[in-house]
Amino acid sequence: MADRKVWLSAENLADTFAEIAEFAANGQRIVEENSRLADDLASATKRAEENRTWLREARAKLKGMERELKETRASLHRARAHEQELEKRVDDLQSEVEDLQGKVEGLQSDKAVITRERDEARQEITETESRCRWDLVKDLSPILTKLSALAELEPEPVKGLTSRAVFEKMRDWMSDATGEKLAAFPSRKELGDGLLLDAERDGLDALMEMYDWSPDRPFEGLSEGDRCRKFRVLRRGWRAGDAILAPAKVSPEEND
Repeated sequence: MADRKVWLSAENLADTFAEIAEFAANGQRIVEENSRLADDLASATKRAEENRTWLREARAKLKGMERELKETRASLHRARAHEQELEKRVDDLQSEVEDLQGKVEGLQSDKAVITRERDEARQEITETESRCRWDLVKDLSPILTKLSALAELEPEPVKGLTSRAVFEKMRDWMSDATGEKLAAFPSRKELGDGLLLDAERDGLDALMEMYDWSPDRPFEGLSEGDRCRKFRVLRRGWRAGDAILAPAKVSPEEND
């Protein structure tokens, strides 16, 4: 009986050890499984962190793309607005071109009218000048006849005709034509002992209009204040009012 109890105890102990071994093996498997799970958890945690990092980067990139898209849309809006302005400017320029074309056509038409009127005016001037020349010739014809008689070119002499009479006829005709009384210059009173011309007092240009002393140059080389010389009158000049019809021919005195 005592031996049976010992065997049972040994058998129970063996079973206990077997259970302990099995428990230990199960614990080891649990530990290994937990380690594997821990590794998987760490890996999953790492992947989750990488995913969160990628997500943050993706969100940041998305914001940048949204901002770029917004700027692109704004640029597109400005470009469209600028395009509309350009189209309006083109329309305005086209309208201006059409207006200018109309004005050019009008000016060309006016130019044609002006050209025609100018040609007509030139023709009228030419005809008027021709009539005036013929009228002048007709008015001078009687004087020409008298001059021919004085030159002894006529068959019979004209009684009582003198050169003075012809001169007075010509002078009177010119007075009537100009509406001014003709007068010879310098006058006998101005001559005196000789004609004294003062370029400082009267002005050299005015003297050159009234007197012809070519080919001499009487005032050349004289300093200002000393340009005063005496002249000999060869032929008197003629004036109608203030207008000089013919300059007087003069020559500087040799001893002046």
